[in-house]
Amino acid sequence: MAPEFRYQSGEVVRIERQGEGYQVTINGRVYPVTVERFAPGELTFSIEGERYHAQIAHEGGSRWVGLEGETYHLIRSDPTRRRRAVGSGEASLAATMHSQVVQVAVAPGEKVTRGQTLVTLEAMKMELRVTAPHEGTVIKVLCSPGQVVERGQPLVELGAE
Repeated sequence: MAPEFRYQSGEVVRIERQGEGYQVTINGRVYPVTVERFAPGELTFSIEGERYHAQIAHEGGSRWVGLEGETYHLIRSDPTRRRRAVGSGEASLAATMHSQVVQVAVAPGEKVTRGQTLVTLEAMKMELRVTAPHEGTVIKVLCSPGQVVERGQPLVELGAE
């Protein structure tokens, strides 16, 4: 079975080996990908003749891909685990890896929408955005710009709407 990943926003990404290249499917849209160079922490590839260079970091089942000024957080999906319904209960959003807080974009009491950036982190020269998994209200902000945070350290507590 092809590896399957999920973006923070919930998009499903499937990667399959196809001859000398790969077929990447994102929410049903198929992209034929040719890998030109793969080295630790970086990847050069082309899609339909257009060349791209990406920075890659990983830890456990998570991958961070820096591409064209954006950072994408991919999480390997676990088909045996049931997902909690989005928007149910309160959530404590934690750092996914050792990093430094660059920006805190919210304050306690602020209402946020799903996908809104709450905190921006920097790790291994890549920007990582911590986004709201659902609409809600910020209960607490547990970090500040310049602070170094560890994997699993809570950054923001978010209450459901």
